[in-house]
Amino acid sequence: MTRKLIGMLTLGLALLLAACGAPAQPTPTITPSPLPSATPEPTATIAPIVLRARTQDVILAGTLDIRANPAGTPTADSEFTFTLLEFAQTGGITGATLAITVTGDGTMNYNGVERALSPEKLEALRAALAAINFFGLQGNFTGMTASDAYSYTLTVESATGSRTLRATEGLIPEQLQSLFDLIIDLNA
Repeated sequence: MTRKLIGMLTLGLALLLAACGAPAQPTPTITPSPLPSATPEPTATIAPIVLRARTQDVILAGTLDIRANPAGTPTADSEFTFTLLEFAQTGGITGATLAITVTGDGTMNYNGVERALSPEKLEALRAALAAINFFGLQGNFTGMTASDAYSYTLTVESATGSRTLRATEGLIPEQLQSLFDLIIDLNA
């Protein structure tokens, strides 16, 4: 019993010393290998390669980056008009799909039920699209998340073009999630 206790104390002390700044192991290096010979030589340990991207071009997942709009598309400064908005929410625990379509005149189809939006709700939708500069925003909103996470697709068509965004729950910035919530609540 005493030997076992001494062994455990020794191991604990070794771990403690390692954590407190014991000399680090040398970093492996890459050594050029000579031309192949008949007898194999031992392989060297290769240090991992670290890729660094230019930070000005990288947009982290779940981050919204509002940029200038492509020529001819509506901007936040002008009245944001659209001819068609299509929204889909899929996944979740039940795997159900929510499909919403809104036309520019305020006609809405909410999971197969058609009705007219009030002018206030239609204006709130246009204002929300303009507030995030829908045609100019950039970002990465998809990726690996929980298996029961929601996935979203939003397509907006205007007289000058269309744009589709895809997003995964857990990687959606607050401003974009607010827009999704507004669209989902249009039926209320």
